[in-house]
Amino acid sequence: MPDVGPPAAAPEYDVVFIGAPDGVDSRRARLLEILGRRFRLFPEHSGLWGEKKQRAMASAAIVCNLHYDHGAAFKAPRVWEAVSMGAFLLSEPMADASPFRAGQDYAAAFAHQLPDAVAHYLAHPEARAAIAAQGRATATAHPMAATAGRILRQFLIEAALLRHPGYARRRRLYRRVRWERLRDPVFP
Repeated sequence: MPDVGPPAAAPEYDVVFIGAPDGVDSRRARLLEILGRRFRLFPEHSGLWGEKKQRAMASAAIVCNLHYDHGAAFKAPRVWEAVSMGAFLLSEPMADASPFRAGQDYAAAFAHQLPDAVAHYLAHPEARAAIAAQGRATATAHPMAATAGRILRQFLIEAALLRHPGYARRRRLYRRVRWERLRDPVFP
């Protein structure tokens, strides 16, 4: 896990978003345009890999996670990468970002709240630093490979149960199985 380093006292940029700026119906581009009118936005979004990506994250106070569409999918690679590097992540709400928790490991805000959330966290660098440190600690304690294995195992169990003729009878038992109690991942 590379480290973006300690938070800069005066970062060059306020916000960085790394990914395809369009998304469904260009929603990301519109959100970035709104943020760009009010804050110093990192000028590049796509094609940032390796050291270039690390420098981009280190040069901004806030790493922003914008959903591709209007859903609440967990963008695991983007989230894991940002928090594992110790960057402060502000994301649109995610349906299940386990093992990360909004307000503890990252900050969350709906699309219409993003400008106010960015302004709030820019004004509170100590809150940014605390959330970033907790996010990095969670990422260190729950490596992505192990968590991805648990998610894959859960998916395979669910897929098998859906195809089984007795699924309706077994659904009650299945719902009692907690993700945390699943065995170690099949693919560590």
